[in-house]
Amino acid sequence: MGKHEMKTCPRCGSSFECKANRVERCGCLSVALSAEALEFLGERYRDCLCVACLEQVNRLCSEQGASEADRQAGD
Repeated sequence: MGKHEMKTCPRCGSSFECKANRVERCGCLSVALSAEALEFLGERYRDCLCVACLEQVNRLCSEQGASEADRQAGD
């Protein structure tokens, strides 16, 4: 079993522990992403985001669409 990896969220810059080597324990599994959020994330990011950003993007995409999530990405 490999070690968990400390990463920096490319969206907000916060540090978080990625558990991709034990995905069943990874925080990202706690977020049920909408199809819109998955598309938004896949088009913009190539690495893991922190759970807070995943939740925020998911909420913004569900409520207001990807254009609003784009606008708020800079906040």
